[in-house]
Amino acid sequence: MQPEYHVEDVYMHSLHCADEASDAVKLAALFHDIGKPRVRNVQFEPAYLKRLKEKGKPVPQHHFFGHDGESAKMTEIIMKRLKFSNAEIEKTVKLVRWHMFYYQEEWTDAAVRRFIHRVGGEEMVDLLFQLRIADAASNPKSAFTPDEIKKLEERIALVRSCEMVLKITDMAIDGNDLMEIGLKPGPAIGKALNFLLDRVIDDPNLNRRENLFAIIREKYKKEIQN
Repeated sequence: MQPEYHVEDVYMHSLHCADEASDAVKLAALFHDIGKPRVRNVQFEPAYLKRLKEKGKPVPQHHFFGHDGESAKMTEIIMKRLKFSNAEIEKTVKLVRWHMFYYQEEWTDAAVRRFIHRVGGEEMVDLLFQLRIADAASNPKSAFTPDEIKKLEERIALVRSCEMVLKITDMAIDGNDLMEIGLKPGPAIGKALNFLLDRVIDDPNLNRRENLFAIIREKYKKEIQN
């Protein structure tokens, strides 16, 4: 049962959410809350309790903290067992994992870029919006309004109008470039590329060959010297 902020139990809500969802996100809608029974009334994180106290809000007596992560794990297990394609599994798991996103207007441009990167890219953001709307439409008690998505869409459009790097292939250098300056082939290359990606998501102006080489030489100076 879901006595707070919901009209129906988890099962009926999930079915109605799937009814509301487009075909592209219907599986994610069916699975999005499947982990709730496993996390029912688990302990809140101290940081969350602190935020509630600061805002003067009461701590819910009935909650499913962390259900998005648990639901994502269960979704992956179920879809692998049912032999869905790897691409469909990856898409659905990410949608389930991030369906509880909450946009705040004080997000920096870097935070917006990180959000897009985290959920899997711009196409996945559109699918995530579809899932969020279906979730809200299937729950009459939902406090969610489309304004939240509209604001985030406008913010993403603004960020997209500037230079944006979201994946390794967007960067000005690749693994071959790193090996040419002295990094050894293997897992270190992937780690170095992800390190650089993290930096250029924060600051796209760093996405220049000379800048990236300088960052790597400083970060891995011992490995490159050897």
